[in-house]
Amino acid sequence: MFKEVEENIEYYREIELFFLELPKFNKRLEEVEGLIQSWAYFIKNAPDLEEIPEKFASVPELQTAFNIANRSSLNLEELQALEKREMFFEDQRGAVIKGIREGRQEGRIEGQMALILRQIARRTGEISPEIQTRIQQLSPEQLNDLGEILLDFTSQQDLIAWLESASR
Repeated sequence: MFKEVEENIEYYREIELFFLELPKFNKRLEEVEGLIQSWAYFIKNAPDLEEIPEKFASVPELQTAFNIANRSSLNLEELQALEKREMFFEDQRGAVIKGIREGRQEGRIEGQMALILRQIARRTGEISPEIQTRIQQLSPEQLNDLGEILLDFTSQQDLIAWLESASR
């Protein structure tokens, strides 16, 4: 059993320990087999690697270790430039995700609007462009409210009265 001293946490899971003498590990990349040898190769050769070998690309932890090793070899200016690029890419990614969400939301609202306009027209008759414009200016919450209450409308006067109360 292992125990973390500072937090007094006991670990009950089985843990395998491997001891390796790096100077004695002399396998070439093509001879490496399995995860343990992959780590040993990486640890021994990390300073000389320009990029992560394709053989290790399927192991996300090795990719992360390679990125950390690359960062540690950068000087302050290079590290700051890298962090700026990463922040730029994250900002761009965030903007794309936000745009997708907003587009989906806008599409849902437009679909909801079209459905409500059709339902009102079926319930009360043709809707004037002025009333359509007033409906299109409603907030999403007001549009939801209108979608529920329109089932109680018997005429366009009911709709106009509701729009008046909603605009207050």
